[in-house]
Amino acid sequence: MTGLVTEQQQDLDQLSAVLGAALGDATRLRIIMLLARRGELNSGELQRLVDKKWSNVSQHLQYLRRFDVIDSRRESQFVYYRLAMPGIGRLATAVVRDAKKLLSTEGED
Repeated sequence: MTGLVTEQQQDLDQLSAVLGAALGDATRLRIIMLLARRGELNSGELQRLVDKKWSNVSQHLQYLRRFDVIDSRRESQFVYYRLAMPGIGRLATAVVRDAKKLLSTEGED
């Protein structure tokens, strides 16, 4: 190692990798897209819209909370989730837009 990479750059690289991993799973991507579009959803709404078992959705929400991608708040018996990083919603939108473009041009070769 030459010591050219600063500690700050290493931290940035690590955080970027975590955000990439958040977008790298279809269920987490769907959760992020839903929260980007709707602003805030409770756990039941998310489970219904993602169309997965609650245990699966819960694991993905825990992952996203652990890395501060989403925030949560409790109101009565409901837990509400929202994006803690609005920029990741824009990034997710761009990823999905590009994926749609790729799918639409696949048959053109």
